[in-house]
Amino acid sequence: MTNQNDTTAGGSGFVAGVIGDVTNNILRLLIAGAMGIVAWEVTTDTLTRLVLAQSPQPHGLVQGLLGIQARWLAEAIHYVAGIVAFPLGYVVFRRISPLPWLINGAIYGVALWFMALGIFATIAGFGFMLGWGNLTWASGVGHVVLAIAIAWSWERAVEPKK
Repeated sequence: MTNQNDTTAGGSGFVAGVIGDVTNNILRLLIAGAMGIVAWEVTTDTLTRLVLAQSPQPHGLVQGLLGIQARWLAEAIHYVAGIVAFPLGYVVFRRISPLPWLINGAIYGVALWFMALGIFATIAGFGFMLGWGNLTWASGVGHVVLAIAIAWSWERAVEPKK
């Protein structure tokens, strides 16, 4: 399947196109998000831990950002964001970008990483990009892998509903 950029960001059908993509493919969206979260967990619990000696702990960012004490609730919020909001963001992004899904996924992953550590971590008081240490790079790898898994699942693994 190729990118469906038939309605660009400047066109009047952009919002309608995104809404159609999502409402006609809710299960596909949730599967893409779940695939992304699984890819995140596998990557950050193995690869980044082995190579960078770091495993990102997004619950800490959610706790700092929202002032939540309960770790389980912060983790649940990150999982819901990963399963619903992250693939929804990809669906919007792919309508703007004419590039292949793999490149779109990688670019979207970098954008997610920057939002998490460049914006949200700064707001939460952790510092911009967490000071560019190993945890920063572990998070970057995790976000890019997560987004590529979302892109692959959305574009290739699950047939769209017609």
